[in-house]
Amino acid sequence: MDVLNYLKQVVKTQKEIIILQNLINAIDREYPKLGVEHKIKEPSNSNPNEEGIIYKFLTVIVIGLVYTGVIAIPFIIITGIFYSIFDYRLPILQDRPILRFFVTDLILSGILALPCAYLTTKSENKQSKEAWRKYYEQVSIQKSRINQEVAVKQNMERERQKLFDKWNETKSLLDRLYNMEIDNRLIIYPKYRNIVPITMFIEYLDSRRCSELEGPEGAYNIYENEARLNVIITKLDMVIERLDSIRENQYYLYETMSEINKKSDVIHRELLKISDNTQMTAFYSEITASNTSALAMIEGLRVMKYGV
Repeated sequence: MDVLNYLKQVVKTQKEIIILQNLINAIDREYPKLGVEHKIKEPSNSNPNEEGIIYKFLTVIVIGLVYTGVIAIPFIIITGIFYSIFDYRLPILQDRPILRFFVTDLILSGILALPCAYLTTKSENKQSKEAWRKYYEQVSIQKSRINQEVAVKQNMERERQKLFDKWNETKSLLDRLYNMEIDNRLIIYPKYRNIVPITMFIEYLDSRRCSELEGPEGAYNIYENEARLNVIITKLDMVIERLDSIRENQYYLYETMSEINKKSDVIHRELLKISDNTQMTAFYSEITASNTSALAMIEGLRVMKYGV
């Protein structure tokens, strides 16, 4: 049996499992965030579009009364000076100078207050209309977003089940590959059932640094020596964190992990779409082809071993 091709099939199968798991994890992270309604604060003022003519008229009157009171203060001073100079008397109030004084003041203040109140109300209505327009616009945008994200969630649910089924199928095949034996001995020692050592074994054999897995000059021994001397990184989580730094000493692993990351990102972006699933379809086809190849390898070894 060609051990190098066997190792490449193991890495290919394990690579697919990692991508499948990455995609399942991505869906589990994104799913709760989609279709969530966020609180949109309503404007503090009432909606002018829902106010009647009578309400608007009364608003102008109320604001006018307030303005009248404010404007009356300086007019008290002005009219006081006016009366003291001209001794002006309204005929109906000739014998009531104090009342005459305040009535004149209120009349003049009211004449100025009403236009100011109207303009103020008009300005506030314009601002309120704009605030409510933006509010309804945000509500509409959110509604559209939620409808779209609900569709994405439904698509994610379907794809997650497919991914999980493929993960189970592929994981079962990987276990069978790892359990393959030659002369009643496992091809790969259980300690090295990980994508990091397997890729290193491929690199050692492919570069002809060794010709077998076992023995003093075999791939196992080279791997252990380089791990002990910190020439290579053996933990997958550290490999992911320091991917760029392993390019020289662990090139095959670097290429494999880079492909995993790239494919995971591309397919993850497609999962956020509703219709275009070309990458997913191609990925499923790749897995089917790889799993078929793995099954053929397992079956071929079984025939060699048992003759049937």
